[in-house]
Amino acid sequence: MKEKLSLKPEEFYELDAKARFRAFTVAKLTGLGAIERVKEKLLKAIEEGKTLKEWIEELGEDGILKAVGFHQSNPWYLETVFRTNISTAYNAGRFMQFARSKDKIKYLEYVAIDDGRTTPICKRLDGTKLPPDDPFWATYTPPNHFNCRSTVRAIFKGSNEAGKVRKRAPRDLPELPEGFRSSPLSSWWKLIDSMARRVVKYGLKDEILEKAKKLCQKNLSDDWCEEYKEVERYLRDAEEIVEKQQKAEKEFLKVLKEFDVEKPEESFKKLWVSERTYQNHLRDRLDEGVISGWKDYLEKTLETLALYSGVYYEVYSESWDRILYDRKRQWMVVLTEKGRIISSMKVNEKLKELFDRHIQKAKRDKQTLEIHRGKTNEELKREAEGVLKALRGKK
Repeated sequence: MKEKLSLKPEEFYELDAKARFRAFTVAKLTGLGAIERVKEKLLKAIEEGKTLKEWIEELGEDGILKAVGFHQSNPWYLETVFRTNISTAYNAGRFMQFARSKDKIKYLEYVAIDDGRTTPICKRLDGTKLPPDDPFWATYTPPNHFNCRSTVRAIFKGSNEAGKVRKRAPRDLPELPEGFRSSPLSSWWKLIDSMARRVVKYGLKDEILEKAKKLCQKNLSDDWCEEYKEVERYLRDAEEIVEKQQKAEKEFLKVLKEFDVEKPEESFKKLWVSERTYQNHLRDRLDEGVISGWKDYLEKTLETLALYSGVYYEVYSESWDRILYDRKRQWMVVLTEKGRIISSMKVNEKLKELFDRHIQKAKRDKQTLEIHRGKTNEELKREAEGVLKALRGKK
């Protein structure tokens, strides 16, 4: 028995509102993201002593577009945005149908496209057969990563197939990227943390909220629908996090500017959350054999602050740490939300493996932990470089 499912008008309008909101938000962020990348490339060129005219003439219009990932020869970014949102819309519509007919459905089956492009995530989930109300579907409904092509199909009660198949859960559940940990029905309005922070950064908060309110009114006949309240809550939380991050950076920069090269160890200790933490980490680094003493430790820490290229935030339930990572020297400095160093250490394994361990530990401790990329603070890097040069000049 094969049943045809279709959306009711009210379901279509709800889906339409969500799709329009996501499309509007993604379009805004994509456009401003491109501008931001052009600005970053231009500032770097100026730092290298080039004029604007020289930069434009050197790269040309095509070159500028290539540099920020929006050229026709490199359309992966826009294609990813398009494909991922189309997949979300498709699966959101199917789950509206499944929710209305769940009494007729025995299992939902996760179906991956098995070819050379299939990701490890979808390979592990492929063939999963669970009841439509199983908690699994609240997290692992496709898309589960960028460019995900997987979908979900229904196996109806009373069909020939229903009598042959058995319930099948995945052996182990893969870790999903940020923004892919919820059903598409709920995630359309949900702004993932990186999106919410960029909305705040680009000054789009009021415009995004106004769009959500209009879509609530037009499609759901309610200015203050629950979806609007959710968007408002996410943006408020993002605004608070951005403010805290900026405050922490200013606080650390202030202490760094007060560094007294005549009293280097005393000044170094002031960069840390406490002298005890500093002493513990100094002892650990000495035991590991990666430093020869406190002066070497100070120099490696300042080098990382001056030359780091990777920025990551480990966001816990109620706090966050900022990781500044120097890939070339494989060293990282971790700053707390209070604007002080809590760790300075050599990374002896891949950073991803380190993050994976932290995520597993958080799960054991029943905490939430997410990893987000951040941006470098050029003023901080210049200040650290100045302190480092002053110290080396005294040798």
